[in-house]
Amino acid sequence: FASIPSYAESAQVFQNGGYPGNFSAYDPQGAEDTPPEPQGARLVPDEDVPGSDVTGFVKEFEGYNPNSYWDYGQTSIGYGTKARPGETSISRQEAERRLGSELNQARVYVERYNTSQNRNWSPNQIDALTSFTYNTGPGNLKTLLQGGNRNNTQVADAMLLYNKAKGKTLRGLVRRRQAERRLFLEGYS
Repeated sequence: FASIPSYAESAQVFQNGGYPGNFSAYDPQGAEDTPPEPQGARLVPDEDVPGSDVTGFVKEFEGYNPNSYWDYGQTSIGYGTKARPGETSISRQEAERRLGSELNQARVYVERYNTSQNRNWSPNQIDALTSFTYNTGPGNLKTLLQGGNRNNTQVADAMLLYNKAKGKTLRGLVRRRQAERRLFLEGYS
């Protein structure tokens, strides 16, 4: 899971109306190579091309792994879902079923905030936040939104802060947060 940004990092979002820097010009030299991306997370390349739905979007970043693997705080399996105790392998069909179930749970959290905060998010914004919530957890969605005090641009910019695991910036999380931000602001392209 991506870790919560520090207070100083989060405060930068509000300086000058947004997060400093040009994120389209990401420099991979700034990201840590250690710890490595979760071992085996992309063991079996996914045949699915990301389409205009959140499931394909998430599958592209998670990849499919039929074997359980350690993933920064939990044992994962399939498309990044939490492995059950003692579970060491999963079929693609079961992995897709579980992914759908966990994405639905993440979407429920997003929809709840959409309604309770009168956000009126578009379908692509809901998809971007569903992917974010699936990857980081519902607690981080609450932190990202800061109780409804961030506008959509600030929410999109703040997504970029959630790019670390165990305090290290990971290239995969940088790419994912950039894609979620782009989806949130521009939709599927």
